Amino acid sequence: MQNLLIPLIMKKDFPESIKSKRLELKLNLPSIELATKMFECISKNQAYLEKWLSWASTTNRVEDSLKFLFEVNEKSNYISYGIFAGREFIGNIRIFNINEKNQSCEIGYWLSKDFAGKGYMTEAMTEIEKIIFNNTIINRIVIKCDAENLASAGVAKKLGFELEGRQRQNRFNPYFKELRDGLAFSKLKSDYEQS
Repeated sequence: MQNLLIPLIMKKDFPESIKSKRLELKLNLPSIELATKMFECISKNQAYLEKWLSWASTTNRVEDSLKFLFEVNEKSNYISYGIFAGREFIGNIRIFNINEKNQSCEIGYWLSKDFAGKGYMTEAMTEIEKIIFNNTIINRIVIKCDAENLASAGVAKKLGFELEGRQRQNRFNPYFKELRDGLAFSKLKSDYEQS
């Protein structure tokens, strides 16, 4: 039987720039300028980020950020946006594990400590979920985070994502040097349409 699904998500479904009240989200296209801004933000926030994101401790040069940008642009099932407040790079949102058959994807995000707790990530994620649910056939978005990462869990809850459960000791965290529990949240297109 022929697969009748339209391609679930394609980079062309996502604009290069998305503007909200205080932010601009820019599609992460490889360039030395963007890699430098990204690296500077990660470097400044390394101690803050590495607690929850293992890659933060291995991002030690601009070249590491540039390599990331090239890698994400080569993957067809991976979309990545830089978050800017004015001209300042303050974080990132990535859409990954895009599954056409199951019409689902995951979203991961991080934000500079200086901008945390001020609604910036909720604002950025509101724009991303609008594009996903309105421009693609994705029916389900998943957000996963460490059970003690209250900031990430808080964003999911503010956006109306439902806590599906606690995943016991599902991921080794090099910062804590132990297996850690995770939380899994999801939002369906029908949830989005009702909000």
